[in-house]
Amino acid sequence: MGRYFAVEGLGNASGDAGKFKEAVETAVAKTAKSLLLVSEDVAAMAAALPVAVARKPLLYAATADNYMQMTELAQSSGCALAVKAANLDALAELVDKIIALGYRELVLDPVSPETGTLIARMTQIRRLAVRKKFRTFGYPTIAFTTEHDEQAELLQAATYMAKYTSVLVVRTTKKELLLPLLSWRANLFTDPQKPVAVEPGLYAIGDAGPASPVYCTTNFSLTYFLVEGEVEATRIPSYIIAVDTGGISVLTAYADNKFTAEKITGAIKELNLEEKVRHRKIVIPGAVAVLKGRLEDESGWEAIVGPREASGIPKFARDRFS
Repeated sequence: MGRYFAVEGLGNASGDAGKFKEAVETAVAKTAKSLLLVSEDVAAMAAALPVAVARKPLLYAATADNYMQMTELAQSSGCALAVKAANLDALAELVDKIIALGYRELVLDPVSPETGTLIARMTQIRRLAVRKKFRTFGYPTIAFTTEHDEQAELLQAATYMAKYTSVLVVRTTKKELLLPLLSWRANLFTDPQKPVAVEPGLYAIGDAGPASPVYCTTNFSLTYFLVEGEVEATRIPSYIIAVDTGGISVLTAYADNKFTAEKITGAIKELNLEEKVRHRKIVIPGAVAVLKGRLEDESGWEAIVGPREASGIPKFARDRFS
């Protein structure tokens, strides 16, 4: 799961090919999202596919009973094909049969209604593919959540995401439930040896202009977003410079000579800050007040020592800039 895609899943619960086609037509007309067409009925899939073929939908699913016809549909349309079976042996056999037909754009579903069983199967698939070089299982996987309780579904989805599921299909569309999943996904696929960082640069908060205050911090994501949130709370349009410290916090970066007067001065010049504001004042974190003199000498800007903690920014801003 290197990326996140918003997908509209369309099922064929009625078993009626005409209704399925109409549902796909409606979805194509009303959304620009990628599509997942869910039907094991070959006739229904054949009827609906031409409507959505330009979107290259994922076809779900090929089984032991329909794999030849489904593979033909996938090959002719250039769409990826999901393959499902009741156990791993059956899944491997079915995948090999489809590969023998000359098609390799596959997604694997080791179907199980039990969360624990599905996790075990996902883990086995990944281990066999990576450690044992079992090429038959060297494809992305797909899983569907089965819990009806919202919190239980959230936990189930997070677990599947952590245990090698490439495409995750959830029931809920509530933003408050999807946001934790996206946050978890973003952190899950982060190098643990590399700090989570924002892009170094200049960020405008609100309708920042020539008279707006300028705050300075590091590009460590936790530090930056804390500062950004508190600056937004001031309701004073401002700029924030996120200095490139390799994604580490203020005091850590200072101790490692990555948050210095020279680095801040370099950022001011690189970002052409003098062209964006008419004043020459910059707020530095109170925890590195010691940088004030050197920064003023290096940059020619007045360094204003801000609060030690981000939570102090609203009061500081009211007293200083209101």
